[in-house]
Amino acid sequence: MLDRRWQLGFTTTLSPLIDRPHPQLRLTSSSSEAFSAVDGLLIDRRRFARMLAATALGTATLGSSAHAWTLAVQDRGIRLPPAYLADLDGDGKIGKDDVRTLSAALGSRRGFEVRPARDYDPRADFFARLRVGAPELDSIRMLRRLGGPVGEQPITVAWHYGWYHAKRRPATTAGFLGGTYLSSDPEVEGEFNRLRNEFGISVDALSWISPRVDARPLRAYKRGYMKAQRLGSRYTCLLYESSINLGDGSDRVSFIPEATRNALIIDFEQMAHFLAQARDDSPARVFEIGDRPVIFAYATHTWGMLDSSMATELRIIDEVVAAARDRFAQVYGAPPYLVGEEMLLGTRDQFGVDRWRRSRNFDGVFVYHHVTGSALKHGGTLGADYARGPQTLLSDTLKAVSSLTNRFTGEPLRMFPSLAAGFAKQGVPRLWASRSTYREFLKAMDQHCRRECFGPRDQRGSPALLPVYTVGSWNEEFEGHALFPARFNRSLKRFQYGGFDLALALKETFGWNTYARKRIDLGA
Repeated sequence: MLDRRWQLGFTTTLSPLIDRPHPQLRLTSSSSEAFSAVDGLLIDRRRFARMLAATALGTATLGSSAHAWTLAVQDRGIRLPPAYLADLDGDGKIGKDDVRTLSAALGSRRGFEVRPARDYDPRADFFARLRVGAPELDSIRMLRRLGGPVGEQPITVAWHYGWYHAKRRPATTAGFLGGTYLSSDPEVEGEFNRLRNEFGISVDALSWISPRVDARPLRAYKRGYMKAQRLGSRYTCLLYESSINLGDGSDRVSFIPEATRNALIIDFEQMAHFLAQARDDSPARVFEIGDRPVIFAYATHTWGMLDSSMATELRIIDEVVAAARDRFAQVYGAPPYLVGEEMLLGTRDQFGVDRWRRSRNFDGVFVYHHVTGSALKHGGTLGADYARGPQTLLSDTLKAVSSLTNRFTGEPLRMFPSLAAGFAKQGVPRLWASRSTYREFLKAMDQHCRRECFGPRDQRGSPALLPVYTVGSWNEEFEGHALFPARFNRSLKRFQYGGFDLALALKETFGWNTYARKRIDLGA
């Protein structure tokens, strides 16, 4: 009989042999502390044996996308993370090697320097406490005994910029904890590679700017990013800056001028050369979906003037995108997997004819969530409440594109939700963040997206899609959502974790980057 000082919430998926749902027990106390299935499970050691017996007839899916368990008990206990966080070697199971790795790291602490203490193993710190102790060891042993599916770690994509060319730059909204740096500095880029692996960033989306606009970013990538240590642990794709490459300073991009059309085709050819060289002449791995390299095209929602020539211009956009894909394929050997910024931008926004026509040229859609809803107008605090706005826009966009297919492949459009952190840009209300509120936002968005965007694709039971999230910027210092360890970040009201506040929230949710050691295999 459980004392009513304990809080217990229990939900499990039972064996098909049992034809009625398992009852849910809820004993509450105002002083009790609950952990959701995403936060982790807190299980009393004295009740562990009884719990194992109770679940012997069923299947406990720990850490899966369904989050089938919710179990919380106040008092001293064992907290279980989603199981994939404890799969330290990323082999799809929790075994002896995982326990051995964690045992070797017991007692180690990270510290708040850019480089961690030598004995600290970030793989073992799956609670993101900056230390490894008995709770981690107890949890991994328990998960191993429970067994069951481990689940796949989501793919996280962060923007990475090559436009920092001065050793000393004026203070903006964020500053790297290690001081100033050059984008062409391979030593700093090597540290960035290690840090991104530690804090769970799977893919680097390099901001691509045409040499005809500014040749320095590409030179910086070749001298810094492509020459850095640990490059072989990273996946690379591109973020095509269409507003910079095609724009003339106005709000929209016209494709009526032949110069604009030629510029897009040439840009795609040059991006194909860049990615082919990364694939063939460097240790980097290109992030591909269905054997096609991924390109995020920023600000495509501005393509077309939306005036009396709109119908003609939409036809031209179709034609020029087709030509650009073909030119890319001639160089790389496959067309790009093109993701356009075409999600709805607000609750009053509409998926009109222009957006419908443009979207059919893309394999997927995304949007930078800071520009959606009221964030830019009113600011606010990042968290579960704020997440409701992006969730609504995701759901509305999903409904709008549900009948659309890519006009080149016939495949449905894929969603790439934004899970970026806070926002602090001059002249714009701030979106405040902290480790705890960012974690709340990440977990609320993850639960919603797994259910709405990445669930089974049809009623015949097609497998769920593996989530791919954009998590904003790794090293963008002008908008406050940089995830690198920071000596200051103006989207944070105060620092509580030595500048690692945002990075630790990401790691606590998604774990260290196991894709540093294993292959990303995404079908179309």
